[in-house]
Amino acid sequence: MRSRRWTVGILLVLLCQLCNAADLSNYSAAVAYVRSLATMHDLQVDGKMEFSNSRSSTSQLMTSVRMSTKANLEMRAMIAGFEQLEVSDHAKPFVRGLADFYQQKIELNDALKEIASQMLGGPKPGVDYGKLMASSAEITATMDQIDEQIFKLANAFFAVMIDMRPDKEGHVSHLKITRAQRKELLGLIESRFGASLKDKARNWTVSGAWLMRANLQKEFKTSDEAW
Repeated sequence: MRSRRWTVGILLVLLCQLCNAADLSNYSAAVAYVRSLATMHDLQVDGKMEFSNSRSSTSQLMTSVRMSTKANLEMRAMIAGFEQLEVSDHAKPFVRGLADFYQQKIELNDALKEIASQMLGGPKPGVDYGKLMASSAEITATMDQIDEQIFKLANAFFAVMIDMRPDKEGHVSHLKITRAQRKELLGLIESRFGASLKDKARNWTVSGAWLMRANLQKEFKTSDEAW
């Protein structure tokens, strides 16, 4: 009898460990989402600084090519990281969607690089520079739309961390993450975005981090708090 109880106890421990692993995977997905936003934010800040230091149109075009190349390298690395994440079935569509959005941005960046490269060589016969400028504007607008969609994913990556089991009052009141994990994720957002979170004119990338922080600050209890 004692042996059977011991076996049941071990099985319960293993089941709890499996549950914690699944919860941790969704937490890892949320962390990956925030880190991807932080990476893009850093690139945006660096690009803005480089453009402000560019003294000629040629220098600005070279900066555009360089920053697009750097961004693509970072996004390819992020996509590879997303593919290694082990997440729940509920989180998988959001991770795939995030990867798809960054892949679209890579392709658009390649198009911008091609336009900038054509313009770098100076006037050439048969090249419609007005059309190139119009294409560049269209690509930039599409990029902005993609960034808006990435921003909206903040709610999805937060939602998969909500424990849908009702508490004793029948309410959904808990997250699947621990108090330490919530604090860690909030700290990551604060450290990587800082004062930009208070900017009323913040872009979609910073807004994604702001929305994730706002969700984490809601009155949800964590998994290690009383039910």
